[in-house]
Amino acid sequence: MQMKCRKKLFRKAAVMGLVTIAALGFSLFSTALAKAGEAVVVIVSADNPMKALSVEEVHKYYENDILNWPNGKKIVLYDLRTKDEARQRFSEAVLGKDPQKVAMEWANKKITNTAKNPPRTVRSAILMQERVAKDPNAIGYMLKSDVTSNKVKIVTTIE
Repeated sequence: MQMKCRKKLFRKAAVMGLVTIAALGFSLFSTALAKAGEAVVVIVSADNPMKALSVEEVHKYYENDILNWPNGKKIVLYDLRTKDEARQRFSEAVLGKDPQKVAMEWANKKITNTAKNPPRTVRSAILMQERVAKDPNAIGYMLKSDVTSNKVKIVTTIE
């Protein structure tokens, strides 16, 4: 009798474990789907006087058509890695190009010494936020949900 009870308890625990794993998997999948449809935002330091930027202005900054802020200070551009979801969405929406193509273009500009103001690449949204927060001349982008600091402000939202 005791053996049958143990087997039943073991089966019940196994089923509960599978249900828990399935629920966790669904939760992670739901989070991934939510982030996939999430807005990408362009951020600047809270100390930057800019209140809002159009997508066209951001495009000009990242294409090196505009090198300085209206106050004359040099713009410091930040990029995420090419495989980052926010980078992919930003590159497509703002620059109209695949991030790998953008990276190749920058590499070519560096080789030919025509890169006026190349972006600095950071490994994560956390680092992006930290670097932009510290420099009033910096600009970067990330998923909206990754913005956690009041030391940066959102100047453009890309749906």
